[in-house]
Amino acid sequence: MKKFPKFFSIIMTYCLVFSVFLLLLPQASAATMPGTVTLSSYDAGATKVTATFNFEPLTKVTAGDKIKITAANGFNLSSVTNNDVTITTVKGSVKKNKATINNSEITITFSSVSSPDGLYTVTIANITNPVAGSYVINMATLNNSEAIIDSGNISISIGANTITINDKADPVLSLSLSANTCDLGTLAAKAVATCSYNLSLATNAPSGFTAFIKADGDLSSGSSIINPVSDDTVTADKVGYGVATNGQKSANIDIAAAVICPASGGTNPVYASALTLNDQALAYAPAPSSEVITVCHAAAINATTSAGAYNQTATITLISNF
Repeated sequence: MKKFPKFFSIIMTYCLVFSVFLLLLPQASAATMPGTVTLSSYDAGATKVTATFNFEPLTKVTAGDKIKITAANGFNLSSVTNNDVTITTVKGSVKKNKATINNSEITITFSSVSSPDGLYTVTIANITNPVAGSYVINMATLNNSEAIIDSGNISISIGANTITINDKADPVLSLSLSANTCDLGTLAAKAVATCSYNLSLATNAPSGFTAFIKADGDLSSGSSIINPVSDDTVTADKVGYGVATNGQKSANIDIAAAVICPASGGTNPVYASALTLNDQALAYAPAPSSEVITVCHAAAINATTSAGAYNQTATITLISNF
């Protein structure tokens, strides 16, 4: 039986691991509107960045009302066009009449709203990030006379490994890893190799946190790839690779949960999810929380798997919920 060298590395410098610490605390304006924002890149000066805003107006919106997003000085919106701006809702449907971009402001007019309450999502593409630092983005709903109905501020950090927001209570958001590499060792056919590490997660954000994981590419050696699992199971003698945690199952989590990582080299199948290029929720807490979870990576090969040193880089990010 042939054995093949197999090395899986999770390489996270402090800049990488802690590149996204986002604590969202709305500040009162009219009625304080809760919201969140995520960026496709938090690198200083990054171009073609997509921002996704989620918000829930406290006052129901109607046709003719508007949502205005005001970016902090430094964000460049000169490449953003009407077609780069979309809006959706989880209830019914909403239609955008037009998005108007004026320097650092984007104003979207609702042409129709079939269900005025619930969560709305606005996506804006082709943004250029500012230099490293902390910034505030304002979201507000307006009536057709441009009067503010609801408003809220979102603090965001660009190109830095921490964020501090001054308010009535100092926010806390922290992530640490027990190791920066995860070595699957030498894989053999008819066995499942595993490796694991611990994540320590904590926040005092009122609505808790969400941790995400994504890969920079396939688990590969040159052109040879150990494909991600397609059936949520890593099975001995069947080529496949996945990730799981021992955390609690939740509708807010994408990665296989409640899995005790077995010893490497066993023959039993391991429940695991495919690790993709997109952020997948790894852990979730709905309230202020401090917890430690174990992340388990599992892989299997067969007798025809090409020999080589396989590797992959994974990035873990943590944001606060609001």
